[in-house]
Amino acid sequence: MQCPHCQHENPSGMKFCGECGARLETACPACGAANLPENKFCGECGAALTRAPKFSSPQSYTPTHLAEKILISKNALEGERKQVTVLFADMKGSMELLADRDPEEARKLLDPVIEHMMEAVHRYEGTVSNLMGDGIMALFGAPVAHEDHAVRGCYAALRMQESVRKYAEAIRRTEGVPIQIRAGLNSGEVVVGAIGNDLKMDYTAIGQTVHMASRMEQMAMPGSIMITNDTLRLAEGYVQVKSLGQPLLVVFEDLHWVDAQTQAFLDSLVDSLPAARFLLLVNYRPEYQHNWGSKTYYSQIRVDPLPPESAMEVLGALLGDRPALQPLKDLLIARTEGTPFFLEESVRTLVETNVLTGGRGNYELAKSIDSIQVPASVQAVLAARIDRLASSTKQLLQCASVIGKDFPFVLLQSVSERSEEELRTELSYLQAAEFVYETRLFPDQEYTFKHALTHEVAYGSLLQERRRALHARIVAAIEQLYSERLGEQVERLAHHAARGELWDKAVEYLHLAGKAQDPALLLQAHHELWANFTELGELTSARTHLEQGFALYDPRKHNQHAFLCGGHDPGVCCRYHAADVLWLLGYPDQALGRSRESLALARELSHASTTATALSFAAWFEQRFGERQAVQGHPSLDGEGIFTSTDADEFLASMAPG
Repeated sequence: MQCPHCQHENPSGMKFCGECGARLETACPACGAANLPENKFCGECGAALTRAPKFSSPQSYTPTHLAEKILISKNALEGERKQVTVLFADMKGSMELLADRDPEEARKLLDPVIEHMMEAVHRYEGTVSNLMGDGIMALFGAPVAHEDHAVRGCYAALRMQESVRKYAEAIRRTEGVPIQIRAGLNSGEVVVGAIGNDLKMDYTAIGQTVHMASRMEQMAMPGSIMITNDTLRLAEGYVQVKSLGQPLLVVFEDLHWVDAQTQAFLDSLVDSLPAARFLLLVNYRPEYQHNWGSKTYYSQIRVDPLPPESAMEVLGALLGDRPALQPLKDLLIARTEGTPFFLEESVRTLVETNVLTGGRGNYELAKSIDSIQVPASVQAVLAARIDRLASSTKQLLQCASVIGKDFPFVLLQSVSERSEEELRTELSYLQAAEFVYETRLFPDQEYTFKHALTHEVAYGSLLQERRRALHARIVAAIEQLYSERLGEQVERLAHHAARGELWDKAVEYLHLAGKAQDPALLLQAHHELWANFTELGELTSARTHLEQGFALYDPRKHNQHAFLCGGHDPGVCCRYHAADVLWLLGYPDQALGRSRESLALARELSHASTTATALSFAAWFEQRFGERQAVQGHPSLDGEGIFTSTDADEFLASMAPG
């Protein structure tokens, strides 16, 4: 008699496995009588013990996107040793629960429990390898490989407890039946055997891998989860915080996109570092500014473009070392100037357009080097890659870009109007193509664009009317999905309402932000509104929000908002929009003064795109006042040259009457 938990062969007549201690009997769903695992019908009442067709084989209950991954990778996995996390979960006391119930009633109670368990496993790309009466056994890390298999297994256990708990509450109210599950996990090695077309996988456990997971489940109290030290070690920091007495490492990336609240937290954290065993690593673009430079415990490492020899090493790893590739490598280094991201995206483009054939580290040129055109900028490379996506996938990427650089799965599903299966399939493709990647699994899945430029290019490829419609749809989706905690979403709602031209809602969420007494959030909301009201010609409303902007803006606190608010500083924007509004309302002298203030502030901040916009406004106003010499003095940016002197003359000529 084979144990359904650990596959150990036991002598006939035994009720519990001699290897793992698991029960060897299956409860009849009709009468609750104990039956041997191999029985197809109950020996007490004759009721069928086999599963419904939807549970008959892994192929019947495994989601399509997951089944495709398994079938694609099965040949490469067979016969390999894999690190996995094993999960066992069952419903405690199912025999007693089902003993006096009609078979159909019992199945109606039990099947949803199994479905909740399987849904949690599949959500984190685990596979259900065995169904055992009132429970399941699942694997994470094989046959779908994941380095974070222990984390995924833990999150799946947490999710199934949560979803079964909600289901149990409803059943308790309607049926008066208590339902609880327990789960156990262990991590270790297995040898993967054959994987059939029906997705059934043979495997051989190494050591106590499966046995210990089963023991954890048997020892767990109903409603709880037990994990071994091996699993805890791999999931440390994701499911439990435990001090080991070693220094703590924390990493913050892309601080040039940081919001005001996170910046305030970072400043406080930096001040507390001398008293803690703590290493803080951050990265940011050169335009990001902070006040840490004077700290004795602060060190800065400038990351410059790669020198030619290092760039050649990167290309060697990407392309391979075939001599015929050398001219291509030289061309790529010259065009990208050693920028790693530009190098990677250029290579991907050459592969996607069949200029290169083969695999990573072993490519061959399929076309003459003379016929190869490398785009002049990484933005052009990204735009071309996005255009080559299938129409549906491209639309999904654009839809995600309107949500933001980070986008929750549930929000994208609601806005994109795709089924869960369709969305997971397309996201898997976008992940494989390295447009996006998964950043969070629990409590809800969240994805992010691999690079901020990818997000910018995808968003910029949308027509304005399509953007507006998507922003409006996002507002409705957030209001529905997060109806019980809208207070946490006011910043996002204010942004999307303004971009979606839902002015009433934009004002509503602006007021909510005011109640939250968050000046940074208020500034962003007013920023959205003054720009849009000015564009619509509603000058009185625009002036109201501009006055609020003047009152709230502090360049020391809000100098990072340039990276949140359309790529320019809100204080400078406030001043040149005020100049525009004052001019239209008939106050030319005040308009000129505000214009000059905006340009002075822009130069003080040294933010290139902000200064460029301020220059264009300043040139327009100075020209209107006949200050030609002032205009000719504007078109430059600290010697780096937005315009040449010839450009300035052409610019003035274009604005001249007639």
